[in-house]
Amino acid sequence: MDYQDKLINKLGKKYNIDPRVVKQVVYSPLKFTNRVVQDPADMRPVRIMYYCVFTQKPSKNKMSRMEGQVDILLENMDEVIIVMGAILHFPISTMAGAKKILIDARETKDFEKVKMIWDAWKEYTKYGRSSDQN
Repeated sequence: MDYQDKLINKLGKKYNIDPRVVKQVVYSPLKFTNRVVQDPADMRPVRIMYYCVFTQKPSKNKMSRMEGQVDILLENMDEVIIVMGAILHFPISTMAGAKKILIDARETKDFEKVKMIWDAWKEYTKYGRSSDQN
C-alpha cells in the first residue's frame, strides 16, 4: 500500500466515509482535467479549486494541437471539402485533393493553413449546419 492509499484510508476513517468515495473525490478533478487537456479543440484552462490551474501552452503544444485538428478535419471531410472549395476557394475537385492538402499541411508544419481551414470549418459547423436544417 503506497502513501496515497494510506492517506485516502486515513481520511476515510477520520470522516467516517468509505475510502472508495474519498478516492473518487480525490481523483475525479484530475480525470476531468486530463480529458479536457487532451481535447485539441478546447484551449481553455482548467482550475481545480484550492489546488491549481492547468493550461496548455501554445508554444509547447502547437504541433500536437495541429495534428489533432487535422485528424478531426479528416474525419469530417464531407463538410471540410465544402469549406475548402466554396468558402476558402482552394483549387480542389475531389475529396482526395482536399485530403492531400490537409496531409501536406500537417507534414510541412503549415500551422497557418491548418488554422485557417480549422477556423472556417468551426464557423461553418456553428452556423452552416443550423441554417441548413431550418
